[in-house]
Amino acid sequence: MLEIGYSTNIAPLTLAGLLSMGRILISLPGCGAQMFFSILLGESDCVFLAVMAYDRYMEVCHPLHYNLIMSWKLCGQMTLGLGFLLVLPLTILICHLSFCGHSEIYHFCDTPAVMRLACADTHRHEAALYAISVAAVAIPLLLICLSYGCIVATIVRMDSAQGRRRAFSTSSSHLMVVLLQYGC
Repeated sequence: MLEIGYSTNIAPLTLAGLLSMGRILISLPGCGAQMFFSILLGESDCVFLAVMAYDRYMEVCHPLHYNLIMSWKLCGQMTLGLGFLLVLPLTILICHLSFCGHSEIYHFCDTPAVMRLACADTHRHEAALYAISVAAVAIPLLLICLSYGCIVATIVRMDSAQGRRRAFSTSSSHLMVVLLQYGC
């Protein structure tokens, strides 16, 4: 659902802009909304991978507590809640810029394009944006690495070869998705 939302947020307006040869203008409020949802859905995708890693951690390392703690509702709340908390500072940062003159965008609304429209000096905003963006990607990746570090330690201590194989097979598909997401 995150990928569908992310694609349908960006693709229609981008395609319309390409087909119209730049004649479709995007207002700043419309651009802000598109930027908010694209960042929210993109960041929620990274957070979702961290939540999935936590799910694997609970399943492999604490199997008796798994059914008591993990649920679809909890996973959804963690994904959207953490994604929202990480995207909120970016949105506030962009909304506090002052704009003057021609404030319409002719293509996909990304943060650097919006910052170029600002009248004021944006160096501090750009530095804060960079720091928040790095944290928004690094925090979920760190949580994924910590979860899989604990999973590997638990798998190594398992006595049964079949148990090790099953634990590894349930985690390997998620690791491939993480490698595709962060590798690209």
